[in-house]
Amino acid sequence: MERVSSRLAHTNSAVALSSIRLIIRYMDYLSSAETIRTYNNKISAPLITMIGRENEVSYLVLKTINLVLQKRPLLLPKELKIFFVNYHDPLYVKLEKLEVLSKIANNENILMILHELKEYIHEVDVEFVRKTVNTMGKCAIKLEKMADKCVQCLWETLKTKISYVVQ
Repeated sequence: MERVSSRLAHTNSAVALSSIRLIIRYMDYLSSAETIRTYNNKISAPLITMIGRENEVSYLVLKTINLVLQKRPLLLPKELKIFFVNYHDPLYVKLEKLEVLSKIANNENILMILHELKEYIHEVDVEFVRKTVNTMGKCAIKLEKMADKCVQCLWETLKTKISYVVQ
């Protein structure tokens, strides 16, 4: 893992992603919590950096993050704004960012995520708006303590009377 970690900063995205995947695979064999935390920090920085690259690379990185978050949900606890949707993102990147937002949502950051999701309701892409409403529902199911805030946000989106949101 230490030999591969030098490749995390490689300019070729495929090399960096392969290194990340290899490190994640072998992190199961680590017993020290401090070592696991160190490697979490080592792999989170390149992942965040690669999101800013061209759309295809960004999509692959977001897919990788989605897979990693299933196994290691605390990998990116503080990185939130990088997953907010930009208006110029293509639909496939927007949908992956929504998936990541639903996975990294917790009781501390849910209000910021809900505020951002409410902004997405006014987009023109019907599929994206529907997935946004779906993401609000996922957050409500995931976070029982904050479910009332999520339901309140869903209620406010229904008040917009936009036909595809109400559906």
